[in-house]
Amino acid sequence: MKRKLLGLTLLLLLVTLAFTLTACFGGGGSGTGKEDCEHHWYEEMQSASCEEDGWLTKHCELCGEHVEERIPAMGHDVVISQAKAPTCTESGLTEGKFCNRCNTVIVEQDIISSLGHTLATDAAVAATCETAGLTEGKHCTVCEEVVIPQTEVNKLGHNVMVINGLDSTCTEAGYSASKKCSRCDYVEVPATVIAPKGHTEVIDEGKAPTCTEAGISEGKHCSVCYEVLVEQVAMEATGHKIVSDGVISATCKVKAQPAENPVRRVRLFLKPQAQ
Repeated sequence: MKRKLLGLTLLLLLVTLAFTLTACFGGGGSGTGKEDCEHHWYEEMQSASCEEDGWLTKHCELCGEHVEERIPAMGHDVVISQAKAPTCTESGLTEGKFCNRCNTVIVEQDIISSLGHTLATDAAVAATCETAGLTEGKHCTVCEEVVIPQTEVNKLGHNVMVINGLDSTCTEAGYSASKKCSRCDYVEVPATVIAPKGHTEVIDEGKAPTCTEAGISEGKHCSVCYEVLVEQVAMEATGHKIVSDGVISATCKVKAQPAENPVRRVRLFLKPQAQ
């Protein structure tokens, strides 16, 4: 295209030069030369680009003189395309360069792959009777984006159960029936203390010892729980207490008797004497 334009331009210049020569030297030839021509310049210009030279061509419309000047290439007006750091979800770019005039890419920007999330676990929270819980979740430690959201778990509510009471005994306290939650410390109906009943005393009669039989002391026990309150103590037999019976002298009618066996005393009846 440039060559065609240049050829057409040269053709026009030649035609213009022919008319100029005719004007300067024709018609009897009394005219002056190019050095005496008061030039009427016709200019053509091809602008320089960043990488290619341009040119300026001048043609005199009178004498046909031709002057051509080179216009040096300008070189690129370099602008830096800023780098972009990649994120967890978006790709980045390396630094690049381009020309601000012709938009030629001098240093192409390369794509940097996205980093991906760095996941951390958000621990689950167990629901209680009175407090809602949370499911396990995940979030990114770099960008803080929630990847798996935690959802609320409804509170459980109390699981109330009846706890049977315990009757008091003679010596130990009891308690009434109560109601409390089997999962937590919530008490719906508290237990009340029932005082000990105390013993119901019964006397265990004693038995005095004899000469030949042992005895036992008086004691006490509870008629409800049978606990011995006062223990009976065994008492040994007292044994015989020996007493000597004197000799009875014989009379006219009664034969003398020896003393009785010390273990056995016998009362002797004497026949009364006649008056």
